[in-house]
Amino acid sequence: MQDLLSQPFKREQISKGSEYHTEFRAHADWQIRICKLDACLAATHLTGKPARFNLLLTDPIEQFLPADATWRGIGGEYVVSLGIESAARKGAEPGLPTLHASVGAFSRLWLGVGSATTLAMTDELDGPDE
Repeated sequence: MQDLLSQPFKREQISKGSEYHTEFRAHADWQIRICKLDACLAATHLTGKPARFNLLLTDPIEQFLPADATWRGIGGEYVVSLGIESAARKGAEPGLPTLHASVGAFSRLWLGVGSATTLAMTDELDGPDE
């Protein structure tokens, strides 16, 4: 909900140091991120109408990894197929719609933590309506 408020900590700032101080605390015991996109999607089996699209994925961790690191994050271009058999392969296919996403937003979408509509408003997720 904090993502949708223009000033989520306003009451805390106003009441700081007063007798009626307001404070908000949040704690996460775990954090999710896809580290192997091809493996995650290969293990995904969805019923319903199959879908294919290009995915332009940004991964902010790349800027923090040493130049000689063997794993460079998962940013890049992919062709994603979702259905009974799902997959992600490097590249792009002309004619397919393109979804732009950060690895965090796509991880939350894949997990079902947030809908595409919500993530488009609160995170780095953008694509055509189809």
